[in-house]
Amino acid sequence: MEWFYSGAAVTLGITLAAIFISGIGFYWRQVYDSKLFKEDIIEIKLNLAALNELIVKMALQTQRLDNQGDRLNRIEVLIDELRHGKGFIK
Repeated sequence: MEWFYSGAAVTLGITLAAIFISGIGFYWRQVYDSKLFKEDIIEIKLNLAALNELIVKMALQTQRLDNQGDRLNRIEVLIDELRHGKGFIK
């Protein structure tokens, strides 16, 4: 029995092997990327929760400063009234 390989068969075999290896590489890359994507999403959710907490704290601080400003304005009005003799009880 004589063995011989034609050039077309070898080329076809190499081509099929290259396609198969490329497919495996593409599949592995997709699985790896999806794992990284899931980890990134989890990290973003944690960062978003921390950012949300920070924004709430800043809003509360702004509200406190606004209230303090209102109180100071009322005190200034009372002092002006006392200066002009209004509201002073003898």
